[in-house]
Amino acid sequence: MTKLFGSAVLSFWVFLIFNSAPGACAQAPQDVIAKVGDQVITLHQIDTMINSSSIVGLDIPALGTPERNRARLALLDKVISADLIYLDAQQKGVDKDPGYLHDVKFFSDAMLSALYKEKVLIGDLPVTQKEVKEYFDKNVKKGTEFTKEVSLSIEATLRKEKLKEKTAHLRETLRKGQA
Repeated sequence: MTKLFGSAVLSFWVFLIFNSAPGACAQAPQDVIAKVGDQVITLHQIDTMINSSSIVGLDIPALGTPERNRARLALLDKVISADLIYLDAQQKGVDKDPGYLHDVKFFSDAMLSALYKEKVLIGDLPVTQKEVKEYFDKNVKKGTEFTKEVSLSIEATLRKEKLKEKTAHLRETLRKGQA
């Protein structure tokens, strides 16, 4: 395991030294910097993780700088470690543990229920321009300009009202069905 990790870090470092030119982040077969089991890790993935994980007050290291390379190495180390832990857990049968399987099923069922509610029960809640204009005329102070931002805000308000109505209707239907 240590030998695999050392080889991966060494390979990554060599890759960075010879490919630090701009555009080296393009997703391509030569972009692969490590492989753990069947999980391929690319420079593009590492850079995407760095770019999307900024912390308030800390700058994202610029491309081509030593700081960027250190951040890449640190992140690659964490990704490889996580992948190795995952593979070790699978090898030791932790993925067959009843507690784990229960939690996975619970999470899966919750996700399925939420998706079903969103896609099937509630579905699309269309709002017409006529409804937006009527709401504007009834509820907005006279003299207010009807801008795109105002229209979008009203549309969101109407959609939220429709969602409340539909949710209340679904609750009532469920209560009647269970009574």
